[in-house]
Amino acid sequence: MNQLKSDKKEMNNIENNMEKLKQEIVSLEMKIEESADEGWTVLTNLTDKMNAIFVRWFELAEAIEEAKSEC
Repeated sequence: MNQLKSDKKEMNNIENNMEKLKQEIVSLEMKIEESADEGWTVLTNLTDKMNAIFVRWFELAEAIEEAKSEC
């Protein structure tokens, strides 16, 4: 049960980070329109980071569902 609580807490933190990254990506997309080359590198790095966070969020969602079904 403690693992479930820990996973839920981590998932909540990830969701908050995902929202912040989404806002950063939107902001960078606007900057990219103004300055072509350098912005794309930053956007690519942020997108990669966002994808990694989403994968972890998905893993936690599956673990939480499994733990719920075992209870």
